[in-house]
Amino acid sequence: MELPFSPHLLGRAYGVRIEGAQEFLVSDLQVNEGKTATPFKPSMPCEVALSANSSTRVHFDDQPATFDYCVMGNPAGAKLEVRVVTLYGEKRIDAPLKETPPGDAALQKGSLSYDVFPTRPYGPWRIEARVVKDGVALSPFNELVLYRLHRPHYWEKDAPDSPFGTHTLSTTRHILMAKSAGVNWTRLHDAGTEYIGWYYLEPQPGKWAFRDADIARYRAHGMKILGAISTAPPWASLLDSPTHGYFDKFFQPKDYDAWANYAKVVVQHYAKQIDTYEIWNEPWGNEFWIARFDPTKKEGHDGLVTSKDPSADYAHLMQVAYTAVKAAQPEIKIVGINTSTEENGSNWTRGVLKHDGLNNCDIISYHDYTNGFAGGPKDVAEQGYQAAIGPILAQAPGGKLPKPVWMSEGSSTASSIGSGFYHYTVPYLNEEDVTSTSDRLCRFVIAILAQGPEKVFLYSMHSHDYFGARDEWRTLVTEDGYLHPCAAAHSAMAWYLEDTKFKQQQTLARGVTAYIFEGKDRAVLVLSPAADHDNYFLPTSKEVETVDLFGNPLTAGTPLGSTLIYITAKSAADLQTALKLVPSDAPRK
Repeated sequence: MELPFSPHLLGRAYGVRIEGAQEFLVSDLQVNEGKTATPFKPSMPCEVALSANSSTRVHFDDQPATFDYCVMGNPAGAKLEVRVVTLYGEKRIDAPLKETPPGDAALQKGSLSYDVFPTRPYGPWRIEARVVKDGVALSPFNELVLYRLHRPHYWEKDAPDSPFGTHTLSTTRHILMAKSAGVNWTRLHDAGTEYIGWYYLEPQPGKWAFRDADIARYRAHGMKILGAISTAPPWASLLDSPTHGYFDKFFQPKDYDAWANYAKVVVQHYAKQIDTYEIWNEPWGNEFWIARFDPTKKEGHDGLVTSKDPSADYAHLMQVAYTAVKAAQPEIKIVGINTSTEENGSNWTRGVLKHDGLNNCDIISYHDYTNGFAGGPKDVAEQGYQAAIGPILAQAPGGKLPKPVWMSEGSSTASSIGSGFYHYTVPYLNEEDVTSTSDRLCRFVIAILAQGPEKVFLYSMHSHDYFGARDEWRTLVTEDGYLHPCAAAHSAMAWYLEDTKFKQQQTLARGVTAYIFEGKDRAVLVLSPAADHDNYFLPTSKEVETVDLFGNPLTAGTPLGSTLIYITAKSAADLQTALKLVPSDAPRK
C-alpha cells in the first residue's frame, strides 16, 4: 500500500493510523522522498512488535502482568532483549529466540512477564524490546506503554455517589479507560454535545435525530451521565448566519416554547439512561452565550456579543427548562447557575441569584481552570470556590449552602499533558515531568473536594489527535488517545477516596497539609506537601498503611517528599493516634 503525503517543514511528527476490527499484522513501514515509492528495503534484519492484549493497555492487579511479542525477520542465534522501565527504575529480562534455517524468514511469537518490581506494582510501565546477537542490535527498539492499576471499586458498574468525573466521547475504549482510572461520570459537553445538544437533535422543527446507541454505550459500561440541555439549532436561535463554526450552536434561543419542548422531549426520551442534566455551558462568557455578531470586531472571538443582561437571560433559560423538565420527569435533577472561578465569576453568580436562579436548579455548578498551587490553606481551589460560590454562601442561613455543588468542568494541567511515558515512539525530545503533572492533577481534585463540592469533572479525554499535536485542554490521555501517567495517579486517588467523604483539613507542619476523608470501612489521610515544607517523617504505626502518589507502598519513618501521600487506617481514631492529629471535635487554638 502506498500513501502519498506532503510534509510540513516544522512538523514535530507524522503518523499513519490503521484501524480494524480483527487482528492483523503490519510487517514494515518505509518513508521516502519522491513521486512514487521505491522498492522496500528493511533498515535492519529484524523488527519487534509488542502487545498488551488489552484494548485500553491496562492490566488490573488481579490479572497476569504479561505482554506479547512478535519478532519478524531472521534472528538466527539471537535473543530478545527487553527492558522494563517504571518511574522507580529499570530492569532487564531476556528471551532466547528459535534457531531458523539460513535465509529462512521467521515470525516468532511469545509472552513474557513484566512483574519485576513486586514491591511497586502500580503505575505506568514501559516495555522496550529489540533483537540482539553477540551484542549487536538486529532491530531498532520498539516500546509499549501500559498501566498496572487497582481494579476499580465500580468496574463497569454504576457509582452514582462517586465524585470522579470527566468528559469523554462514547467510544468503548475511552469509556473503559476512564473507568479504569476510577472515573464514574461523564459530562456531555464537547465530548458528547452531538449526542444531546438541541442543535444536533432537532435540526429541523419536529424532526429528531437521537443518538441512542452512543448514550447506551456509556450506560452499558457503568458510566453515569451528566447530560447537557444546551445549544440551539439555527431555526430556533439568534444566529444571524452560519459563519462562526463551532460557536454557531451557542447563539441564544429565540423560541422559548421550542426550548421548553426540547428539554421535555430529551428527558423523557432518556428517562431510563440519564437522571441529571446541566443547563447550558459557560453562559458567563461571550463565546457560549451569544446574542449577536458584530462584524466590525475582527480580533479572536470579540465579535461574539452577549445580550444587555446575560445573567437575566440565562436565569430565564434555566427557569423555562426547569419548569418543563419537572413537569415531564419530576425525579430528574437539574444542575444550574453554571458560574466560574474567573474574574467575573462572583458577579455572574450574583446576577443569576438576583433573577431567582437558585430556585430553578437542584445542584449548583461552577468551572475551575488553574495552573496555581493546590493542596494547602488558602490555595487556588479555596480562592476559586469562594469567588464562584461565595455570593451564595453570603446569603445562606448560617453560611450553609442550601443545595449541593458540583465542579462540572475544569483542570489544573492545561497545556501540560504531553507524550507521557513514551520514549522511542516520539521523534522529538519528551521533556515532560510526568510525576509532577500527575501530582498536580490529583492535588487539584482533592483540594476541590475539600471545599465541599460533591463531584469534579476533569476536561477532557477527547482532545487528542497525533503525537506532536499539542492541546491546551487535554487531560488523562496523551496525544495518541491512550492513558497518560496522570490517569494512573487518578486511579490510586479514586481507589483510596471512593466511598469516603471529606471531614477536615489540618496543618501538621509548615507546608504540610492533611486532608482527612472517612468512609464506612476506612479513614484516609492525604498528605499534601508544599515545595518548601519543613521536615516531616511518615508514620511508623502498624495501624496505618502508607502509599505514594501511584498507590505503591512506602517505608515507615522515611522523610516526606514532594508529592501526595495516602495514609489509610480502619478508623479516624487510628489515624489520630498514628499522626497525633487534633480530633475534629476538639477546640482549636
